[in-house]
Amino acid sequence: MHKKYILYGAGRNAETIIKRSRGIFEFDCVIDKDESKWGQKIGGLEIKSPQFLKSQEYKNQDIIISITNEALHESVVNDLYNLGFEYGVKCFDGVDIIPLGEAQPGHVSGVIKGI
Repeated sequence: MHKKYILYGAGRNAETIIKRSRGIFEFDCVIDKDESKWGQKIGGLEIKSPQFLKSQEYKNQDIIISITNEALHESVVNDLYNLGFEYGVKCFDGVDIIPLGEAQPGHVSGVIKGI
């Protein structure tokens, strides 16, 4: 049985990570701070509140962060730290594991070709 992970961030990067990681990673769910997304699905995975990580349902899975916007990423890392998750120990960046494609102007995600 494969180790399962939790994906943090239910945006465009999450969709890409879910698609590109099939057969490599298995995710239990997606966490997002946006209340309007809770209960919806992305890539077949339910979107849950960050409070899920404090619930009895949470099974000590590592967290892969899909957020690449610098300010949002920092906020998520701080939130996770306040929940007891150390960055680089229990939570990691998805872009370090699964390439998201070419970088878009104004974004910090992706792989820049030609360097």
